[in-house]
Amino acid sequence: MVTDLRQWHLWNELVENPELTHAQFSQNEFSSDQLQVTSLPSTGDTLKTAWRQQKNAQVLASGFTWEGNDDQLVIQWYFDIKLHWYPWEKFGSIVFDKQMGPPMEKSLGNLKKLLERNP
Repeated sequence: MVTDLRQWHLWNELVENPELTHAQFSQNEFSSDQLQVTSLPSTGDTLKTAWRQQKNAQVLASGFTWEGNDDQLVIQWYFDIKLHWYPWEKFGSIVFDKQMGPPMEKSLGNLKKLLERNP
């Protein structure tokens, strides 16, 4: 459900946003007029992705790591954001956290429900 981007529409709030037009999913890529997400070569229990906003061509590195067994699975989803020392960039990261945090948490909740229904 995480490594196959075709499955993301079932749980990921960031790609199932109604503001994204002409959305297309493939195993290794999601694209729309506003956003492109590409899975990068990953190893083991990790998926790394590159998120590119079409309007400003900014690329954000993101990733998922997971570990667990048959009874329990822990998934961590993160974005790596490189900041300069400028105070406005530091404040901007707080805004970014407030914008991205809730849909990421909701997406992980959606994924949890989906996996609990279809083990």
